[in-house]
Amino acid sequence: MSASLPPQLILKPCGHCGATGKVEVINHAFLRFVRLQSQVSLRRMARRLGVSAAYVCDVELGRRNCPIAWLEKYRALWGGS
Repeated sequence: MSASLPPQLILKPCGHCGATGKVEVINHAFLRFVRLQSQVSLRRMARRLGVSAAYVCDVELGRRNCPIAWLEKYRALWGGS
């Protein structure tokens, strides 16, 4: 049984416009899912990104914002475009 890929971007209410609109944000669960499915350790991913493992963990758990440049590296890890 193959795992399905969660969406890379999700829509969330915009805090700047009083939640009247929606903004696209990176789905943090996507990042963790891809890394785990690719069997890449947290420390190895951190080395690829040039940051600490704690920072990657915080991003994957949604405690920090994800740099857009990371999305391409995670896509490459998954083998997608």
